[in-house]
Amino acid sequence: MDLEQVKKFIELVKDTDIEELYWEKEGTKIAFKRGTVISGEEKVTPSETAGEKPPVLSSGENKKKEEKVLPIKSPMVGTFYRSLPDRPPLVMENDHVSVGEKVAVIEAMRIIKDVVANVNGRIVKILVENATPVEYGQDLFLVETETLMETDKKNNV
Repeated sequence: MDLEQVKKFIELVKDTDIEELYWEKEGTKIAFKRGTVISGEEKVTPSETAGEKPPVLSSGENKKKEEKVLPIKSPMVGTFYRSLPDRPPLVMENDHVSVGEKVAVIEAMRIIKDVVANVNGRIVKILVENATPVEYGQDLFLVETETLMETDKKNNV
């Protein structure tokens, strides 16, 4: 496969919602993984660039808190599970999470993918019931970031 064929392949995939792709034909292997743009602690996903915004808190909360509560999104389409069979939930509301910590799993066609935290903070809301179907990019958890938690502690809130 030459460079022009690879460029054509990239063009075909570029305008889709595909995040990862692995293709193999006659000994030729191609793997694509769409990168994420990181701004501060917030990851930008294709759905956010398309105009979707993270959910906001109730109208009684101030704007500063809205900006510091970030979602953990579904990495794929499938069935959401808060725990593995016969085990307690990986996280509960008010639990502290760290970047890269497993908070749930998504299963599709007997393939299980971990859902990991993308920020350090505290789970303030679990948005999806256990064993519920989810879409790619769907908000699963809301996390209050540590910078906000530290500010609240200083202000004795």
